[in-house]
Amino acid sequence: MKIKPIALFLFISLQIFGQNYPTNFFRMPVDTLVSLSGNFGEIRYDHFHYGWDIRTGGKEGMKIVAAADGYVSRIKTGTYGYGKVIYVTHANGYVTVYAHLSAFNDSIGFYVKNEQYKLQSYETELFPKVGELKVKKGEFIALSGNTGSSEAPHLHFEIRDEKTEEIINPYFFGLDIPDTVKPFFKTLAVYPLLEGVVNGTTNQPTYIELQKKNGKYVFKNKDSVVVTGNFGLGIEVYDLENKTPGQNQIYSLELELNGKIVYTFELKRFAFDQTRYVNCHIDYKAQRKDKKGIQRTHIIDGNKFPGYSTTENNGMLNLSNDSIHRVRFIAKDFYGNTSVFTFYIQSKRNQAAENRMLQEEGGLNKYQINYKDSFALNGDYLKLFVPKNTFYSSFTLEVSKFLSIKQTYSIPFVLRDYYVPLHKYITISLKNTVQVADSLKKKLTIVSVNNNGGFVNEGGEYNDNWVTTKTRSMGLYTIAMDSTAPKIKIPILPKSKNINTLQAIEIKVSDNLTGIKEYSAYIDGEWILMEYEHKKNTFIIINGDLPKGKHTITINAMDGKENKSSISFEYVK
Repeated sequence: MKIKPIALFLFISLQIFGQNYPTNFFRMPVDTLVSLSGNFGEIRYDHFHYGWDIRTGGKEGMKIVAAADGYVSRIKTGTYGYGKVIYVTHANGYVTVYAHLSAFNDSIGFYVKNEQYKLQSYETELFPKVGELKVKKGEFIALSGNTGSSEAPHLHFEIRDEKTEEIINPYFFGLDIPDTVKPFFKTLAVYPLLEGVVNGTTNQPTYIELQKKNGKYVFKNKDSVVVTGNFGLGIEVYDLENKTPGQNQIYSLELELNGKIVYTFELKRFAFDQTRYVNCHIDYKAQRKDKKGIQRTHIIDGNKFPGYSTTENNGMLNLSNDSIHRVRFIAKDFYGNTSVFTFYIQSKRNQAAENRMLQEEGGLNKYQINYKDSFALNGDYLKLFVPKNTFYSSFTLEVSKFLSIKQTYSIPFVLRDYYVPLHKYITISLKNTVQVADSLKKKLTIVSVNNNGGFVNEGGEYNDNWVTTKTRSMGLYTIAMDSTAPKIKIPILPKSKNINTLQAIEIKVSDNLTGIKEYSAYIDGEWILMEYEHKKNTFIIINGDLPKGKHTITINAMDGKENKSSISFEYVK
């Protein structure tokens, strides 16, 4: 089959899918050939990816330019999240976002630093006046970096609707990325629903690995699919661009049963409060346990994501006859590169479903929760409040006591199933069961315990012998104490203490549990700008910000339970 030219297909796509989007208004935010390490709607932990992750050659410092004329409407400098980020508002009602930056251009940088010194804080969120910081299309505005919660150097780029703040697929705006590569399938999933059974014996999900053979996708092993009753399907499928290794998200997915489309999913645009629905769009357990990105093609009751356009019975299938049925998955990227996986399902009737009655266990309490209702548990040592619509479907919550854990201050409790996602925060209160001095009670915090037995701080406030916090995860919870101050190491400087050869002074800092909450630096008693790079556990003071001469620097740090540390050292410049 002859492949259409990319530019022509892009024009056709925009006419069909996004006729109201301007296709010549924006340019790429970099001057090099764009390659994506992550695309729009890519499946991440707890969210659909908001935009494009543009590769910068594994390095920081690539020149970033404005995608169109506009003005800087928001700037944020933070330790986590987007790190250093610029928002540019454009006259046509769109906003472009440039995140994980290492530095701003001179005019934006001067504005930011001036405000940071006014506020005496590195972490700021600024909203310049309209037109105060104007930019032209193609104008240098920043350098790429790795700040915030970025895992490697790159530019995160978004296009948003100014009024609704929805994030829009950048492909709609005519930004061209060479792509003639078809999506590829990896794993088929079959999910028994209600009293459904797969292959005559199991009411648990069945996973079948796929391979491409003679140009077609087939089962890797001699598997078969026989179903009884209600069931849903899922597929692990990824996309590639030309000459890039990343496994990115497809644009659309269709499920066809016996020649009829019963499910359609497309990634056009979505709001921030909708992005967490990724946890019910995918097979959450397969993602967290086996690192598989399986996308369900049946819509769970509580799923409100806007990407579904054609669904029959929410994608749930019921084949009540004894027959063979043809199933096809059709996956496309934005340029129309298409892959098809066809297989056959045998349906059988009158087959007894596996007994699903709950089995009682010693010390285990079970609570039937309707996801549309709130739920409260008020025990002697555990209190729990679950708002309505916290879960995506009704299920049985299991709560049990756990064996005692060293250096903890409450009875540990397990909330199961570990692999049930939460859309909203639940409130957990644990009772302190160990006598603690009054001066240390505010140091108590709730922690979750990971698979290696390590503590993960969940926060919490002490009140009348109870510690209370909010979380969006199931798991093992208990109370721990953080009475240890952060550790700050005096940096290694030349013997002369002369720093003229250093670009910056880097100070190592660490905390044992609740993390660095506040930090500051002073030169001879005067506040000076200092950045916290949490991925490197390092405070950074740029040499250019330091005055000449002989001076004393004082570094302060406070963790989440108000344990404080301070060091001082001299330098010469």
